[in-house]
Amino acid sequence: MWRFLMLVILALLRMGDASGQAHTQFQPKAGFSIYQYQDEVDLQDGMSHPGFHIGFDVPIRESNWIITPGFYYHRIGIRPGRLSLRMLFSNRRNLHYAQMPFSFGRLFKAGELVELVPYLGADMLFFLSVDENDLNIANPDLRSFQAGARLGGQVRLAEHFTFDATCQFAFMPSFNNREKSSLSGYSFAFGYLF
Repeated sequence: MWRFLMLVILALLRMGDASGQAHTQFQPKAGFSIYQYQDEVDLQDGMSHPGFHIGFDVPIRESNWIITPGFYYHRIGIRPGRLSLRMLFSNRRNLHYAQMPFSFGRLFKAGELVELVPYLGADMLFFLSVDENDLNIANPDLRSFQAGARLGGQVRLAEHFTFDATCQFAFMPSFNNREKSSLSGYSFAFGYLF
């Protein structure tokens, strides 16, 4: 899997260089997420599954159009709770997964130092593992793959600093034994464009 991922990234970087007009960049990002499972929405009032993520995007820009593949590691809490720094970093009951987003966007100038990039695209989630927990959720309960959609926007400051807000919807359940366990929610990330 890792070899395949590296080949895809190298091919995308090469594709941006080969066209002569496209401009390829590298963008590491980190942020936090707030997710809910569809079958839990009515059960928990104001509760969600907070988590964090770290990864990178490879924006390929031609004119004002941007194609952005990426790769992220996510860790979200299994037990629902309110979002807090303590919950994000000290929670020991987590779901771990890799995400490969692919989005299309358009760049708009909003001033001398500010650019806006609304985007939409697709997500592929690859579930890696689940920590030991008291909710009877184990690794065999996890689906190996989940597909979804994304809609969001990015604010770029001084051509390098970025902030993303993204809404994500899964089309498939996360757990084999819960038919309506599709994951949806919001993620927020800070990044830097090289």
